[in-house]
Amino acid sequence: MRTILLPFILLLVLSACNIDSGTKKVGFLVTSFEVERFRKEADYFKAKMAEYGYEVILKDCDENHALQYERAKEMLAEEIDILIVIPVNIKTAGNIVDLAVNQDVPVVAYNRMIMDADIEMLIYSDNEFIGEVMTRSVLNKMDGGNLAVLAGDRMDPNAVEQKEAMDKMISQHKKAKNINVVYDTYIEDWNNEIAAIEFQQIAKVYEVNGIIAGNDAMANAIIDIIQQRNPDYPVYVSGQDGDQIALENIANGFQVATVYHPYDKLAGKAAEIVRDILENKNTEEHISGKVFNGLKEVPVARIRSEVITRENVESYIEE
Repeated sequence: MRTILLPFILLLVLSACNIDSGTKKVGFLVTSFEVERFRKEADYFKAKMAEYGYEVILKDCDENHALQYERAKEMLAEEIDILIVIPVNIKTAGNIVDLAVNQDVPVVAYNRMIMDADIEMLIYSDNEFIGEVMTRSVLNKMDGGNLAVLAGDRMDPNAVEQKEAMDKMISQHKKAKNINVVYDTYIEDWNNEIAAIEFQQIAKVYEVNGIIAGNDAMANAIIDIIQQRNPDYPVYVSGQDGDQIALENIANGFQVATVYHPYDKLAGKAAEIVRDILENKNTEEHISGKVFNGLKEVPVARIRSEVITRENVESYIEE
């Protein structure tokens, strides 16, 4: 009996090994897991791909473009079948794409475009909508006064597109609302510490009534300064990302709005697209337009974000 069962068990083990070795692998390079939304989105993406039967390798790049390149090489050495990249640097990340494409591994950009590179697709949020609602949420609260705009990194196309929408909205309403734009700039690397320093300088010269911050980390750094200087003076601040601290600031009346990028929609859509690419299915249904990246017209999938204000923040806190 033992002699009969042994070959059968061995066959089962070998079959299991063959199944495992046939599982396609997806590499996902994240700028940094210190960014709350990216950590959530990467985890959701990994779970969703597991449902589809794929293995996902996640790597944190510590906001270092050279490290991101090295991590890409590590992933390619593990014989991944497709690579998803949130680029630390949208220009130097092209080297990662070249590396992957030379090994017949397609690359999908996530959240940020990769310039001058042969990528399959870009999956990101609707920047025009983001810029509009960040601006509108502040202007609607202001009854005249001084406005400061501290947008994201000028080298990031997302920040540029959002800023264009902000500028358009401000130009349409500043005369009627008697708004005076006293400061208007980009913040390098979306860095909240730089934003705080910039705002400290502004606050020495002007009484600022409204602030459009590039993201929630910047908004929170600015709110901290406001609370230290004059907690009773009303300043209307907006940001984006839907960070936990932003929800608390909104609930406490320190921030008027954040633009939330639902990780189930954004990362879920990314998982669908990656699955379809791996299964050689048509991805046309996911495409909402094309954007030129300096090399080619890249198909893009834009996801509409959600606005969180004092009126609906409790439902998001519960979620």
